[in-house]
Amino acid sequence: MISPEGYYEMELKGKSAEEIAKKIRGLKNEIGHLKKAIEVQHYGSKTGFYPDMRTQLWSARLYLERAVAAYEETGETYQPSKAEQRAATFDEAIPTITRITVTLGGHFDGFETHTITLTDDHLRLDVEHSMYPKPSNFYIEPDYLLTKEEFLDGLRDLHIGEWRRHYNSVDYGWYILDGTSWTLTIEYADGRKIEREGSNAFPYNFDRLCELVGYEEKPEDKE
Repeated sequence: MISPEGYYEMELKGKSAEEIAKKIRGLKNEIGHLKKAIEVQHYGSKTGFYPDMRTQLWSARLYLERAVAAYEETGETYQPSKAEQRAATFDEAIPTITRITVTLGGHFDGFETHTITLTDDHLRLDVEHSMYPKPSNFYIEPDYLLTKEEFLDGLRDLHIGEWRRHYNSVDYGWYILDGTSWTLTIEYADGRKIEREGSNAFPYNFDRLCELVGYEEKPEDKE
């Protein structure tokens, strides 16, 4: 993949605002297609791509940032979409998060809940399984070696503000009984709470969230 500046030299330099706006629309469409393609991979054999689709997605985001900057360098003002505004609002509120809870599992194996509580000086991870009578509680730092800011940076990299409210395998043409369900709950210092959930379907980077909050198994390993 080329660098953002390389992309600018090849695709944007000398272009009019209208031409750059067209590039921006194309990059946004590409990002949407890549996210959907990664999610669909969950249901079938993973076709080989080089570079892999996650790398393509990462690069497309960088190109989009550079394209927006180039557009504004022409004297125009970029107007983000409603979806982009929602994502930006989520990112701005990340420093005020006080608790994150992820519950993952199914009817037969039970549900495992990981709760990250954020305070001024540390992170605490509480783990509970519905099949076990007692939860196991421990601090996150010794196991993950993350500071609070590193943990929040990990959240920023997930772009959760772009996630849909609900994911279902039916949306991908798969009808699955039982299987795996999940819920993500995020609580803020002002008392607000948001939730995302799914049934046998996951956002394109849900496995990264699971790693961040201490799950040892990927969602597909639980099915």
